[in-house]
Amino acid sequence: MAVYEAYYNCSREPFSLSPDPRFLYAAEPHREALAQLCYLVQERKGFAVVTGEVGTGKTMLLRSLIESAGPNVQTGYVFNPPRTIGALYDSIGYELGITLTGAANPAAVLNRHLLSAYEDGGTVVMIFDEAQSLSIELLEEIRLLTNIETSSTKLAQVILAGQPEFDAKIDSTELRALRQRLVFRYSLSALSPPETVQYIAARLAVAGARRSPFTLKACGAVHRYSGGVPRLVNVLCDNAMLAGYAAASRTIDEEQIADVAADLKLIRSPRRAYQKDRELGRAGVTTTTDRSAGHYRLIYTVVATCITLLLASAVLIVAPRLSSSSFESLNQMGGILYNALRWLGKSAGSLIHNESYSEIFKI
Repeated sequence: MAVYEAYYNCSREPFSLSPDPRFLYAAEPHREALAQLCYLVQERKGFAVVTGEVGTGKTMLLRSLIESAGPNVQTGYVFNPPRTIGALYDSIGYELGITLTGAANPAAVLNRHLLSAYEDGGTVVMIFDEAQSLSIELLEEIRLLTNIETSSTKLAQVILAGQPEFDAKIDSTELRALRQRLVFRYSLSALSPPETVQYIAARLAVAGARRSPFTLKACGAVHRYSGGVPRLVNVLCDNAMLAGYAAASRTIDEEQIADVAADLKLIRSPRRAYQKDRELGRAGVTTTTDRSAGHYRLIYTVVATCITLLLASAVLIVAPRLSSSSFESLNQMGGILYNALRWLGKSAGSLIHNESYSEIFKI
């Protein structure tokens, strides 16, 4: 039991990663896949394949199928892919409760068990999870199990579940015989934004919560950061509820989801943390540009003083010797020097201004 459950009025952990069939949310892809798998088992159709990205709910779907199977259905669930044919029959024998280890012809022993179950009105289903890890040789051996049949029905129902790369393996030339035997092939997809909202609400309801602590915007943020992958939705929500409990917050908003996503490295950093960083950065820029402005003003003052002193000295030396027309020329020269000093001042101010912007955009 999670430490936050009582705080949010839950009777059990709402976002556990364990594939508990009670928490199956029947989104459209999962509902359709489960219905077709149930049909495959009930009607003894033979062979099916289910694929989907990591965390999209394949194992939950298979567990739900096992839970919903009636008393006349015997299921064998192989979740750890075998590496050899001997290990394959060992796994099947262990799951079905029969001894195939050491048998001279394990396929014949399995055939007798399947026929006996059929005569008693039962159905045998073999489920292989993580099927993308099975070799071509083992997949061919599994295909041969579907050859065990009567004149009217298949005695072994086989379900293979794997990640998307398993689709490419099935489409290979080596497995064309297996591909032709498939009566059902389905690919699970991630949840849509509305389905993510309903998924969160459904799991909280199953856990006994009277209300959802997640705001609608928080649910939108969960979908955005998880991509609608149920396992990531669970991880985000579980951590957000724990953080909310620690902060004594009964309502979880999108900012808290962003914090959790950043902690889980699903995003680089929450937006508001970035904004604070920029505010701190601008404070540093103000100090830097103030220093730069003072530096440029000092240069301008020194240059202007030197030019003024040179001009005054020239006037004192040359003025007694000049005629009236020469004085007019000197006045023109003074105007030119005045304009030059004004230009120098503007240039210094421009440099200060440009320096400020160059420092700001380095952040």
